[in-house]
Amino acid sequence: MKAATAQFQRSHGYALFALALVLRLGHALAMHSAGDSTLYLDAEVMARTAEGVWSALPPGDQPYLLSPLYPYLMAPFLGLDELLNAGSPLLGLRLVQAMMGALTALLVARLATGLAGQRAGWIAGLLAALHGPSIYYEGEILVAGPQALLLVSAFYLAQGAQASALPSRHWFASGLSLGLASTLRPIALPLALVLLVQGWREAGVASVKRILAGLAIAILPFSASNLFTSGEPVLLTASGGFNFWVGNHEGASGLFEAPPGYDLATDPVARRVALIESGEELDFSAASAWWRNRALGDMANDPIEALARLGRKGLFFLHPVEIPQLGPGFALARDTSPWLRWPLDSRWLLLIALCAPLLSRRSRPLWAGLCTYGVLLALFFVVGRYRAPILPVAAILAGITLDGIWSSLAAGQVRGRTVAGLLIAVGALSLLIQEGGMKLNERGGADLQARRAGLELLQAGRGSEAVPLLSEALTHNDTPGTREVLGMALAETGRAAQAAQEFRKVLAVDRTRPAAAFHLAGLLLGPLAGDDDVQRLATTREAEALYRSALDARPDWAEAHFHLGITLLRQRRFDEVPITVERALDLAPLNAPWRSEAMRVLEIARARPPAGEKQ
Repeated sequence: MKAATAQFQRSHGYALFALALVLRLGHALAMHSAGDSTLYLDAEVMARTAEGVWSALPPGDQPYLLSPLYPYLMAPFLGLDELLNAGSPLLGLRLVQAMMGALTALLVARLATGLAGQRAGWIAGLLAALHGPSIYYEGEILVAGPQALLLVSAFYLAQGAQASALPSRHWFASGLSLGLASTLRPIALPLALVLLVQGWREAGVASVKRILAGLAIAILPFSASNLFTSGEPVLLTASGGFNFWVGNHEGASGLFEAPPGYDLATDPVARRVALIESGEELDFSAASAWWRNRALGDMANDPIEALARLGRKGLFFLHPVEIPQLGPGFALARDTSPWLRWPLDSRWLLLIALCAPLLSRRSRPLWAGLCTYGVLLALFFVVGRYRAPILPVAAILAGITLDGIWSSLAAGQVRGRTVAGLLIAVGALSLLIQEGGMKLNERGGADLQARRAGLELLQAGRGSEAVPLLSEALTHNDTPGTREVLGMALAETGRAAQAAQEFRKVLAVDRTRPAAAFHLAGLLLGPLAGDDDVQRLATTREAEALYRSALDARPDWAEAHFHLGITLLRQRRFDEVPITVERALDLAPLNAPWRSEAMRVLEIARARPPAGEKQ
């Protein structure tokens, strides 16, 4: 890129920022008012990591499994929620991310203006501000919103280097921004090649060194942490091998499909599944390599199908549907929030963006970044939230394309008509593909909708309403997750025997599910404990085994450690109680509602003599 020839006017910037911010705040508050209070998928896993960060707990003995950086962003907002007793988890973070999204739209406009002028800037800025999926992802507890801001910032800073009196700082900051984006999700890291080529062509070797320095400062602390805590040389996360297998194994659709026995909440990188299937003792790096090699073997056995699958994933990348993963997605949120109902979908944004180099040579670095990201995503699997971070870059390119078509048509040039005709033809083809063999359920399945609704009813104390909803969902799709929530609803409404039956069905399918084990153990210690000492001893021993099973899957589950201590106390194994209860207190937040009871259990155990001594 050359030096910018135009700047987005400050007053226009204020107006665009205000528009984007109002839309995002309106959406965040609409979801808050509707009771959107459940964390799903990565958010649930990263919230547990963030709780450890906020409580200053030791880092554990494993490398980062999902996003290294995002839990550190979450941690202070978790503390704020505790202080304010917020009804919606991390509402403060959602509002901050709304401001980040508005800033992203402003940077999109400024970058497009520098490349193609004021009109391109306004078009690009409005596309970014009004794009419903971007508004949605920026309001979710996911990395997509912050990562989009950092990706746009990296290209914005690189563009500003040529016009700056201190270009070295721009190149360094560009590398730092991209490095931080990579620590949110490592898929961004290969975009460094685009920045390095751009820097080398525009400013020589010195800019390359600055970009690399920025990348290193952002990434190496997390690499060092991985090595220190786990002894494994993991650059950022240990999830790459499993994600590669999901998108490339024999029979893969190109979307997310979990293997049998997989539980994202307790084993997000499927190490436990790899241990069972391989029969070997694998650390996280070895488990990732096992999944990767398994996928490569499938691809080598049928290379034609592997190439066809790659092409299919490329079409999914251009699909109009915001493809959900395992939980609720954009389509369900759009039912609740009117702020998402703008007609522009991601397909048109991407198709228009891909035409930008036909009308503007200065758009090529951004176009290379978009294509690189798309290819990387297609190498793994495609879901809407993974596609979202690159969409603001697509908005910049789309603004340049539409401005170029406008200018070309006004000048009577053939090129503008050609590009417009190409877009119409490709858009029509995309409609045929969407309604043909690649039609997708954008709502993610009735079971996912029912599970979300059931959890929200439970949190509102309306378990009796959740039971018929979840029972109906199970008649259509019997999944362990939905049955687990049904058991929780039955337990809340006093139907302990029925609840235990549901939890046992879940554990019969997958004995490693910690939530089912935990809740069943609670019933065995409570309403299903038995009528005499013999029965109570038997149920207590079964509860102990269930709590230990839950802790095998989630070793840092403080409340499970505490309840395990209760089972030991009831069996008069007093010398074992302090070990597990002290572990529970170390892991638990200071405001844990059971903390005082745990202290009492500890006092009772310490007051009793060890096994073998007379009382």
